[in-house]
Amino acid sequence: MGMQLLYLLLASLLLVISNSAHGMTATMLSRWPADAGTIEYRAVSVFENRAFVVDPVLGQVIVLDVSAPSASKVIGRTLLARATSLQAVGNRVYVACSQDGLKITELSSGGQLSLIGSFVGGGKAQGVEVVDSVAYVAAGRRGLQVVDV
Repeated sequence: MGMQLLYLLLASLLLVISNSAHGMTATMLSRWPADAGTIEYRAVSVFENRAFVVDPVLGQVIVLDVSAPSASKVIGRTLLARATSLQAVGNRVYVACSQDGLKITELSSGGQLSLIGSFVGGGKAQGVEVVDSVAYVAAGRRGLQVVDV
């Protein structure tokens, strides 16, 4: 089975940790950003060699190239106010944006996210999980919203 990578968001750090096939050892490969400050990143989702991180202070989603886990680097930033959670599926990133609802974005080859759709169903979109072509949005007091995407 080989090495597995774990992406762990810990307040102001994104840690990339490798785990052996036997689960006996774990080694930290990198931490991003190297000069971690006081920003507490809110969510991370990884698809293939891209990691997407919510920065709630600046209201943006940061796109990282993680193809070389020991040297992760920023390749794009996209403003998405009120982003709280996200999930990457293929070249699409589904972002829960509180009272702004669900934002559906597409990743360009240059690392930028472009808005291609949205859904506002009331409540505050706090989390999102996409399975097949259905987005399950945790919407606070409005409960779970099911959206065909």
